[in-house]
Parts: sequence; C-alpha cells; structure tokens
Amino acid sequence: MKRFISLAAAVVLVLALFTGCAASYSDTSLANGLAKAGYTVDRYDKNTFEGAQLTVALETSKMEGLQKVIYAYKTVNDANDGILILVFDTTEHADKYGSTSTGTATATMSLLYAFGRSHAPESDTSVYGTANNIIWAGSSAAKSAAGIE
Repeated sequence: MKRFISLAAAVVLVLALFTGCAASYSDTSLANGLAKAGYTVDRYDKNTFEGAQLTVALETSKMEGLQKVIYAYKTVNDANDGILILVFDTTEHADKYGSTSTGTATATMSLLYAFGRSHAPESDTSVYGTANNIIWAGSSAAKSAAGIE
C-alpha cells in the first residue's frame, strides 16, 4: 500500500511539473495556424527582417536569442488584419525584450504597440503581449489563428 501511495504521489508530482511548464511556440506551428486561417505568412530570420520594409523599425539583428520573425496579414472588410510575432529561443530572451521593466523592452513594446494598433480593429483591447518564448503584436483574430494563448 505504501508503494502504491508513493507511486501515485510521484505521478501527481510529474503531472504538476508538466502542466506548470508551458510549451514553447515554434515558428512552424504559428505560421501553419495563420496560413490555415487564410493569412499570407512571411517568415524572416533576425537579419533579413530589417530590410523587409515593414512599418515597424525593430533592430532585430541585435536581439539576443531571436530565431524567427513572422508577419502574417489579410484584408477583412477593407481593413488590415495582421500580426507580427518574434520567436525567441527561450522565455528569458523574450522577456528581455517583452517585459516593460527594461528600457530595451519599453522601446520594443512601444514600436510593437503602434504596429499592433494599425493591424487590429478598434474593438481590440489588447494588441500586443508576450507568451512564453514569443512577443506578438496585431489583431486578436490573428493571435487566435496562430494558436497563441
């Protein structure tokens, strides 16, 4: 009986650890979700994004741990609907640029807020944020299509 209780406790502990650790987002799964929802999806690495001529002046080549940049867009009812997602290798790197507690993050998030506001309907109350290893800016519809919680 003691062995059963010990085994059950170990299983509960392992499950608690797994549910407490959110899985990292991959650029492939984010892009696939957006494409399935009818968005045109462009993917960049950190060095090619700066030359992409988008309306956001992020210095992505200087961002530590940045793996991919995803820009997805479509027109809905004659309005822009889009999202910009920065995919980092770790949550810590995303927090460095996405947490408003650092000067670097504040500058990055200000640019992303402006981008998000221009690619989301007026009714969207949240147009940017962080989620695990990503920073995103854009419409709530695009956020949902990408599978961002």
